[in-house]
Amino acid sequence: MRYIKTFEKFDKVAFHGYKMKPQDMRLTDCEVEWKGPEQDTGCPSFSNENRITEEDLQKAITFLNEEDVRTIIGYSRGGAILLSAFNNGAKIPDEIYLVAPAWSRQWADINPMPINKKGCIIHGGKDDKVPLKHSAILSKATGLSLYVFPDCNHINILKNKDNIEGGIKVNNIDEAISILPDWGKTGSASPEELNQQIDWCSKLSVMK
Repeated sequence: MRYIKTFEKFDKVAFHGYKMKPQDMRLTDCEVEWKGPEQDTGCPSFSNENRITEEDLQKAITFLNEEDVRTIIGYSRGGAILLSAFNNGAKIPDEIYLVAPAWSRQWADINPMPINKKGCIIHGGKDDKVPLKHSAILSKATGLSLYVFPDCNHINILKNKDNIEGGIKVNNIDEAISILPDWGKTGSASPEELNQQIDWCSKLSVMK
């Protein structure tokens, strides 16, 4: 039986992070799990595998291509899924927020491409999981502005998932890339690496 869509454009949806579920993103359109194009609300649920699975990727692509999404938020592993979907031809929504996106971690092999849409990248200065340097590299590759919240870590940065108020825009991306530490695709920052990142962010605060 063919279904007929009668819903309005999805206002704001999200791709959740590792060991999370759609509801954890605390958005109205994510209060239920999206399981297929016949639904007129919901956000997709992804696996907790160490790599993005083919099922994860196809679900993301189907969601983006079949639903009329205005704004999407990609958090951590969900940001990697979102960028992987774009790399594989998925439709890009009107507005994109990438929150501590783990695009250069173990989840996938991603070659970021220019994104000519509204939106930005948001990252916490005290994030000891995903290096801030990765978001600086991503900002340069995509053209999306990078906003740093010096006092936020990898978890509480979600409070600012779709709002740059209180964040500091990084204007010298090349400097950020050259100075910030990179602890790689797995694991957490060493105390020295995290302090180096925090120190750089504190100087950014002074320059605001």
